[in-house]
Amino acid sequence: MKTFTLTIDGHKVKAHLGETILQAARSADIYIPTLCFLEKISAAGSCRLCIVEVEGTDGFVLSCQTPARAGLVVRTVSEALNDTRREIVRMMCVNHPLECGVCDKSGDCELQNKAHEFRIISQRFSAKEQERRVEDWQFLTYDPSLCVLCERCVRTCNEQIGANALSVVAGGYGSRISFNEAACSRSGECAAVCPTGAIVTKSFKYRANVWELTKTPSTCLECSGGCPLIYETKLGKPVRVSCDLERETLCAFGRFGSLVAEPLSANEASSLSGVKSVQLSGSETNEEAFLLSKLAKKHGFSLVHNRIADFQRFLRRYASVCGEPFGNTTVSELANSGAIVLLTPSIFDDAPSVFSAVSRASLRFGAEVVLLAPFEDARLKRTLTQTIRFEAGAEEGVVALLLKTLLSGAKGKLGSYLEALDDGNLSAESSVGEEELALLKARIGDRATIVIGSEIYSHTQSENIAVMIALMRRAGFHTLLIPPTANALGIALLCDAQNGIGEESLPRVAPHAKEGTIVTADGTVKKLHAATRHEGVTIGSLATALGEPIKWTIDLTPKLPAELGFNGLEFDKITEAGYALAVPNQKAAVEQPNEIAPIGEYNGAIVYFLFSRSPFYDEGTLIGSAQFAAANRLKDGDRVAIETKEGVISRRFRVDQTMKGTIARLEVFDLAEVVKAAIRYRYEVVKLRREESNG
Repeated sequence: MKTFTLTIDGHKVKAHLGETILQAARSADIYIPTLCFLEKISAAGSCRLCIVEVEGTDGFVLSCQTPARAGLVVRTVSEALNDTRREIVRMMCVNHPLECGVCDKSGDCELQNKAHEFRIISQRFSAKEQERRVEDWQFLTYDPSLCVLCERCVRTCNEQIGANALSVVAGGYGSRISFNEAACSRSGECAAVCPTGAIVTKSFKYRANVWELTKTPSTCLECSGGCPLIYETKLGKPVRVSCDLERETLCAFGRFGSLVAEPLSANEASSLSGVKSVQLSGSETNEEAFLLSKLAKKHGFSLVHNRIADFQRFLRRYASVCGEPFGNTTVSELANSGAIVLLTPSIFDDAPSVFSAVSRASLRFGAEVVLLAPFEDARLKRTLTQTIRFEAGAEEGVVALLLKTLLSGAKGKLGSYLEALDDGNLSAESSVGEEELALLKARIGDRATIVIGSEIYSHTQSENIAVMIALMRRAGFHTLLIPPTANALGIALLCDAQNGIGEESLPRVAPHAKEGTIVTADGTVKKLHAATRHEGVTIGSLATALGEPIKWTIDLTPKLPAELGFNGLEFDKITEAGYALAVPNQKAAVEQPNEIAPIGEYNGAIVYFLFSRSPFYDEGTLIGSAQFAAANRLKDGDRVAIETKEGVISRRFRVDQTMKGTIARLEVFDLAEVVKAAIRYRYEVVKLRREESNG
């Protein structure tokens, strides 16, 4: 990238083309005060504290919006600048007492810090106060009298979360932030980035002062994104989860779900002696997985987890064709992609960090985002540029059509295979039109990133799909394979997972009490730090009882297999950023896919199992369109028994007016319920029986 030099406060500073003066100054560790600016969102220029002087330019300029140019001479400090910044902060403090000990944000308030920085000890501005009632925003409160309209919350919600739930209502002195409850993702990110006490989470309000909190950095265990987070504890108990708000973002599951203590369950193993199979949770650390694999081989029991076993088979087949052990794209690289193909409709819940990256690529950089799925999640609507719907169960045929569309000029055996492919029949059976695929090809070209979800791994023809995805990778397309659980990739590398239901379950430990490492979706090894103590049985204590004494599982960190890409460092020597797993590539086999199997018929009430964990529900719901409700004679609020092949699940039915089609989403939040149901492929024809009518 082209670089050039400018002068800031007498220092020669190198900058990159496209950077602003503020960004150039920050890269050189030169301080310019800001209140509305965050690196992760576009500059709003709302607070105006970042003003600087540029030689040859009259007046002040906003450093957050003024491009850096070669030869510029910039001053960030002068008496005139400080006087103006002081008056700006005074204006912001019109509704804020200068000694604000009663505010929940006191001690952690950026406006308070700026008032101290500019030594504002008196106020000469005043304004006739208007009636500004504190608003109730579901799990948040908004106090417009404390709002400085910096727009951080709005831009973060729109650009990082992709929810578009907040907007500015202009009205001069009466301007405020408006909240759209239906669009809210409940991430709490708006409260996290608020520099004052205007937006506060109810769960934390008045629970602690910031100086009473102990902060412990760790990694989120709610999905495979591996987002950095900070556990904030008071007297040894977690009260809040935060992150580096300048650069990082947390979803609802990470910010609130990580606080939920894992309940003890009656079927947890007190001993592994004599058992035949052990149920994995999917959030075991690498060290625990390594230890369990060793114990399983020595004592003859199997390690069971349906979705990890399916994922492991897919990975092995994928690697055998393209040589790479997992996808080649990181989440941060995905955010800069120009074109993305989603082969999963549920990234909003399955992998919020991936959804955030896709949203940024679409909203900030104009990426083409195409979804191929049997239904469209309305929450993806703002992000998508094209949706291709197909019949449930038709993933193998659809991926074959995608392969032919993207690799139409292939030579040799693959070219012959594609030429012989009966794409007319596949299009008819899957309900995917040739025009739709032609438009997809025109949109994405030949350098897209293909994102794969767990419905692909659990498909009956998943290994053949893996071959086709790997062939696209060999042709130059990028891939991101979303693991089905937080550490599914690490466990799949370290253990031999089996399908079925385990005879015994492992101890369940709260995320904030875990210590060790995990492997994220993009192959990064990251650390977990325990912020609280776990009282009870651990995998280490079970191992000790089996004759494998272990005091701390992190003692196994340097022993993780080097042949699988682990670097052999002790736990304390691994940086918080982690390191990339250096798994050696396999020798790629020259293969072509098998013949495409007939597409099964899905007639009747079809549900899609949505695996997730939410801090806002005690149980999930069955969510369907008005069309689904009419077809199955259901009303909003009805209690429904859902008879699946694996058992009966009871749910409250909710109508979502934004949904279309005849596939409903069945939310499954409880781990024990997922295990009990033995759910694999996520689409299933079910029988519905009304248990309780809503009138």
